[in-house]
This record gives sequence, structure tokens and C-alpha cells, in this order.
Amino acid sequence: MLDTGIILVGHGSRVRGAEHVLPELAAMLSRASGGPVDYAYMQFAQPTLAETIDKVVKQPLAKIILLPVFISNGQHVTSDIPMALKPLCDRYKSISFLLGEPLGPDYRLVEILNERLMSLQGRLGDGAEIAAASFRLIESSTELPVEPGQREIAKRVVHATGDPSLGRALLFSDNAVAAGLNAIKQGKIIVTDVRMVKAGISADLLPRGNTVVSGLEAIEADLPASGLTRCARGIRDALRIYPDALIAVGNAPTALSEVCRMIDDKSIEPPLVVGTPVGFVGAAQAKEALTKRSVDFITLPGTRGGSPVAAAIINALAKLAGE
Repeated sequence: MLDTGIILVGHGSRVRGAEHVLPELAAMLSRASGGPVDYAYMQFAQPTLAETIDKVVKQPLAKIILLPVFISNGQHVTSDIPMALKPLCDRYKSISFLLGEPLGPDYRLVEILNERLMSLQGRLGDGAEIAAASFRLIESSTELPVEPGQREIAKRVVHATGDPSLGRALLFSDNAVAAGLNAIKQGKIIVTDVRMVKAGISADLLPRGNTVVSGLEAIEADLPASGLTRCARGIRDALRIYPDALIAVGNAPTALSEVCRMIDDKSIEPPLVVGTPVGFVGAAQAKEALTKRSVDFITLPGTRGGSPVAAAIINALAKLAGE
């Protein structure tokens, strides 16, 4: 956004030391956004909004975005900032000025406040309490599926990734949750594409002590390479040994594509395929292909995904099966 100026607008304070907060916040946003971020105060501190805008327009800009660091639409947001902008808009007619919304009642603020609350109550050292509090926050502030089993799986994925947008992003076949629960309760082997998915699956949650096998551990070293990637070859070799295993692919699109091929030639009959490989090359296509196979599945369409997502889905199923 080289043609865009970004300015954080804060209140300002007479208290010595308070002036460091807004520039530190601007620096953090600059690192996150990848572009320069300036700041201005409405009162009690410098620079003022006019001073900051006069500074940033020294470079050619098409627009300036102002982000108010206020909780609500109070007087500064609804009146003072627009009033201060009016002469500046007249002065810099070639630049568009955009005023953002205040922070408002956002779940991310609730997370911070809840953490501060737990700290003051002396509960932050309790891992179980932190996890329970996290799930309460997810439940209260994240859009989740209505169906109970899917809801629990989505909650654990959001918890594992810290990404609330995944709450409604998962795609389930009609019988996916029931199929996964039955497979785990029957003690089915779980085959993963990589060791990271295997490591992320909590053995304590598996009610039947299900064996978890990484495809990379199953590669038959004496066989020729056959043109497959290591992950694809590994999951192929593992599924030749365990053709009715529950499958969890979290890393390699090529492994999921190989799973789809083996489903097509009927060499495997998995009760459920968890397919959440991540990447910009082949991942979205492999996951879309999975949804067209005659098998129960849980997937995350598009480029997003990863080993933590696949492991979180298996852990959620295991916890539900144990209950």
C-alpha cells in the first residue's frame, strides 16, 4: 500500500509515560501490515492529527486511512475527528480520507480482558483452567456449526490455530462425525501423512489406545521411487498395510491426491478421511477432489490447513468418542 497512508488516532494523556503506548502500537501494526504506520493524538499530546497528516502527505498518496484507537463511537470519533479532517480534506483535495470504525465489542478484546482477569485471580498458572477459558471464549464469540459433533470439532480447530474464521470453514460429509466416532471406538488404526500430525494427536484422548502410524515411517525403502513424493509414497505404503485405517492428511497435498487415487481403484476403504493439507500449489485441488469421492470426509477448502488442523480434528473425535 505504497500509495496509502495509515494513521492511528488516540486520545492523548497528560500522564508522563502514557505517550509511549500509541507509537509502540503503530510500530507493531507496521510490522504486521508490512507498511508504514503513523500516529496522532486528539489532545494533551503531540503530534496532532493535522501535524501527522502534513507529514505523511510529503510522499505521493492516493488515500489516508485513519484508525481510531477508541472503544466506542464517542465524541472524538463521531465529531472531533471529522471536524479536524474537514480543513485537511479541503487542503489536500487529491487525497481520499477514510475513517475506520472504533474497536468496539470484539472477541479479541475479550480474550485480553479475560487473560488479565485470570492473572489477577491467580489462575494463569493452571493449564486446564486456561484451556477451559479459551473454549468458553470460542463458544461465546465465534460462529460455529449447529450440529453438536461438528461444533465440538470446529471449536478444537479454532483453539488449535487461534483462528476464529475457521469456525464455519470446515466442510463435513453427511456422516463424517458418526463415521469418525465409530472408527475410533472400534480401535481402528490412524494413518497420517507426516510425523507432525501424528505428534499432535493426543494418545490420552484415544479411548481404545488406537495406534497412530505416520506414512513416512512406513515407506518400504527397498522399493523404487516410482515418481511419487515421499509423503505420497509413504501414505500409499502405510495404507497398503492398513487399507481400512482412518486417514488424517494435514501437510502434503500429494498425499491426499494419492489417497483419492487409492479410493478410486478400491484398494482402500477408509471409514473417514480428514484432509486438510496446506499450500498454494495443489492443496485446494486435492481437497476438492476428496469431496467428490464416495467416502466420508472432513476438510478445509482452499489453501488454508496444516498439521495442527488435522490433529485437532482427530483429537476432537477422540474426545467425543471417549465421552
